Amino acid sequence: MEKIYIVKIHGGDYEDRFTYTIFATSDKTKAEKYVEKYNRLLQKLQNHYDEQIKTLEENGCEESQEYGDIYNKSYHVGEYKFCSMEELEVR
Repeated sequence: MEKIYIVKIHGGDYEDRFTYTIFATSDKTKAEKYVEKYNRLLQKLQNHYDEQIKTLEENGCEESQEYGDIYNKSYHVGEYKFCSMEELEVR
């Protein structure tokens, strides 16, 4: 039987949870690589914003426009939790 791999992004919390289907493919390797890369880059981006926020807080810049912009970006990136792959068999 042929298999199809569906790549999805998950996010939100509790009643605000969401799942977006990104793409479907018959190439398992392609789907796995996408999931790995997405999750790795998401973690890097979250760490980057966390470091910037920490630096601005240490310098007492919580009221600055830059802090607000970075905090908003960090919040939106934080809404996305992870990427996953679902395997389906076609009959």
